[in-house]
Amino acid sequence: MLRDRPILVDGAFGLEYERSLPANVYMVGPMLPAQPPPLPEAMRVWLEQGPPVVYVNLGTLAIASKRQLIEMLQGLTSHSFRVLWVLKAAQAAALPRPLPAQLRIEEWGPPPLSILSHPSVCASVSHCGINSVYEAVHAATPIVGIPMLADQRDMGARVADAGVGVCLDKTR
Repeated sequence: MLRDRPILVDGAFGLEYERSLPANVYMVGPMLPAQPPPLPEAMRVWLEQGPPVVYVNLGTLAIASKRQLIEMLQGLTSHSFRVLWVLKAAQAAALPRPLPAQLRIEEWGPPPLSILSHPSVCASVSHCGINSVYEAVHAATPIVGIPMLADQRDMGARVADAGVGVCLDKTR
């Protein structure tokens, strides 16, 4: 059906492994806006006031265990940086209280590309979903990958192989 038709493949240059492709397949790279959408004023001000920010977002489908959330919180507690963590309310409720003052939890936030592109954001903790990785690479934000499910382990390996971040094993 597609033998004689051009096929455009959304891929991130530098993350794809070298391989031969049929003549009708074209790698076009991620399709992202040249300029990220503007941030809401309150978020822009928060990002700009204080130490650098680590952006944490494990996507909308995966649900981290309570143990994983607590271990992440321990790893994200520092006076050297602040944390903007996109986390569903039910999962945020599992975190021990009181929460560190440098931690800001949002159930939903501005477009991730807008956050990742901000100069105060120094790293992204990501589930290594394809869109999240493309956005972080586009914004030149280093990635700490914690693949949660499906193809995310493969993308985490690509992140590490390309040298744009590291990949952690969620089971350790």
